[in-house]
Amino acid sequence: MKKLWKILRTLFLVLLTFAVVLACVLEIYPMLADTAASDRPVVPSADWMASLDDSLLLSEISIPGVHDAAANETQLRLITKCQDRSIDGLLLDGFRYLDVRLGAEEIDGRKELTFYHGFLHCLKDIWPWSDHLSFGDAAEDCADFLRRHPNETILFVVKQEHGGESVSEFERLLDESIKGSTSSDLWLLTDTIPTLGEARGKIVLFRRYLDEAGLGRRSGIYIDWTDQGNRPKEGNTPGTAAEDKDTFRLYVQDRFCYDADTKWQVFTDAAAVSREPGDVLINFLSTKGTAPYGYPYHFAKDLNTRLGQGDAEPSGWTVIDFGNANLADIIIRSNVKAQPVEAAETAVPDPASRDRVFVWEKEGFGGDFTIMLNDDGTYMYYVGALSSYIGSGRWSLQEGKVVLTETSGYDNVFYFAIKGDDLVFIKEGSSEFMYVTVEDGDRFLPAGEPAA
Repeated sequence: MKKLWKILRTLFLVLLTFAVVLACVLEIYPMLADTAASDRPVVPSADWMASLDDSLLLSEISIPGVHDAAANETQLRLITKCQDRSIDGLLLDGFRYLDVRLGAEEIDGRKELTFYHGFLHCLKDIWPWSDHLSFGDAAEDCADFLRRHPNETILFVVKQEHGGESVSEFERLLDESIKGSTSSDLWLLTDTIPTLGEARGKIVLFRRYLDEAGLGRRSGIYIDWTDQGNRPKEGNTPGTAAEDKDTFRLYVQDRFCYDADTKWQVFTDAAAVSREPGDVLINFLSTKGTAPYGYPYHFAKDLNTRLGQGDAEPSGWTVIDFGNANLADIIIRSNVKAQPVEAAETAVPDPASRDRVFVWEKEGFGGDFTIMLNDDGTYMYYVGALSSYIGSGRWSLQEGKVVLTETSGYDNVFYFAIKGDDLVFIKEGSSEFMYVTVEDGDRFLPAGEPAA
C-alpha cells in the first residue's frame, strides 16, 4: 500500500509540474514576449481621415486594420493572442478595419454575442478566468471613439466564429444586439461600399456570411471569401484571390498557414494588384505559420519589422497582427502620396521647411522636451524620458502663428510665434503641457538639420 501511495504521489507531482510548465508556456511567456512586440507609438493618428475628401469610396482609401481585433486578452494566449492593444487603443492608434469574430453563448439565461478566436474566448482582463468580452463592450468602445472623433469611420467586419446557431439565427441576434445597443444610431447598415462622406462618424457593418435571415441592408455589406488557409506545398495557386460581389469585385490575400518569407511575398504581390476604384482589396499580413497551432507573435514580429522598414508600399485595407501606431502610420501615409493635402493647409514655415525637430531651451521631464512638425501636417511632442505620454495631432499656420491642435486624447491647443529659426511659446490661449510648465516666451530651438 505504501508503495502504491508513493507511486501515486510521484505521478501527481509529475502531472502538477507538467501543468505548471504548460501554463507558463501558454500564458506567462506570451505575456512577457508581447511587451516587446509594441514599439513606442510615434504619431498616434486618431483623426487621420479628417483631411481626406468626402467623395472617396472606402475602397479607394488605404486603411490600416487588425486581424482578430479583440484577441488582446485571450485563453491559451500563446496560440490565440493576436493583439496587445484593446479595441479603443487600436482605434486611437489609427486602425479603422476591425476583424470581428463572434459567437453566441448563454449568459444569465439569454444568448449574447461574445468574441472568440477559434473555440476559445477573448477576455475583458488579463486573467484566464476573466469575463468574456462581449459585442456590447466593443460596440460601446467604437461609439465612444466616434463621438470624440466624428470625422472618422470604423469598418466592423463580422465573421461567425463559433457556436451551434444557424447563420440566420446568428444574423438576427446581431441585428437585435445592434438595435438594443447605446450606439444604435451610429451604425451605417447598407449593401454597397459607401463614400467617406457617408461613413463619417459611423460604424459600417460588413458580414462574412450569406444573408440567410433576409435582413437586406440591415445585414450589412457582403464581403465573404473562400478560406485561404491552405499551404503552398499543397499545390494551390498562392497569392490574391478575386471574387465578384453584387456591386464590386473583391480581392483578398489571407494566406494564414504560410511561413514568414512566403507570406511576405504574397503580401507584397497583393499590394500591387491593379483594380478599379470601386473594387475592394483586403491584404492580410498575419499568419500562424505551417504548424497545426502557431504562435502569431513569432511571425508578427518578423513581418511587422519588414513593414516598419518600408519594404512594401501598402494599398487597400491592410490587416495585421500586433498593431501599433507606428505601423498604422505607415499605412495611413500611403494615402498622402495618392491624396495630398492642400498646400495651404500644411504650408511649412521657414524653420520647418522639411520634417523638423525642435527642443525646448529648458530641461524637460527627465530629458529633452521635443516637438516634431511633419510635412503632412501632423505633429508629435514628447516632454521627456520620464513621461509615458506622447502628444500628437494636426498643426497649421494661422495669422503667422504655428498652431498645434492635439488629437491624441486631450482637447489641447498650443500657439507659437516664429522668431528666426525658433518657435516661441505663446501662453495666452494655450493649454498646459503635461508634466512641465512652459512659460510665455520660452523658445524651442531647432535640434539640427532637417530630417532627410
